[in-house]
Amino acid sequence: MTNKNILLLLIVVAISIVACNNNIASKGKTLWGEVLVKITISSLENSSISDSKKTPTFVYGSIEIKGEKKTINTVDLECIIMRIDGIQSKKLYIDSVAHILTSNYPANNNLISVDVYWKFDKIISPDSLKTFDYIARDTDIQKCVSFK
Repeated sequence: MTNKNILLLLIVVAISIVACNNNIASKGKTLWGEVLVKITISSLENSSISDSKKTPTFVYGSIEIKGEKKTINTVDLECIIMRIDGIQSKKLYIDSVAHILTSNYPANNNLISVDVYWKFDKIISPDSLKTFDYIARDTDIQKCVSFK
C-alpha cells in the first residue's frame, strides 16, 4: 500500500468513527415488568418562537423496544413519556417525512426500532440531556402493549 492509500484509509476510518458516535445519551430499562425499552438521544432543537407561554423544544433520538417474556405485537409509543429536568414531554412523533401513527406501532420479530422525537413546551438545556429519564404513561400494560 502506498502512503497515499494509507492516508486515505485513515481519513475514512476517522470520519466513520466520528459519524457513528453522535449520541448524546442512552438509557435502557424494563417497563411494565416485561418490556425492555432503550432510548438514545441524538440531538436537541430549541424553537426560535418567542411565545412567552410556550416555547417548544424537540428532542430527537430513537427507541428500541423488545419483549422479554412474551412476543410483542404492537406498542402504543405515546405510553413512553420522557422527563428532563422534571419536565415531561407533551407528545412523541415518529421522525419521518410522512405522518405515522404512534398508537399500535407494529413490532418486527419482537422488536421495535424507530427514530422519534419528543415535543416539550419549555426550553431544555443541552446539558440536562445526559440525565434524562422516562416513564410509562399508564401502569396497565394492556393499555400500552399487545402481545402475540
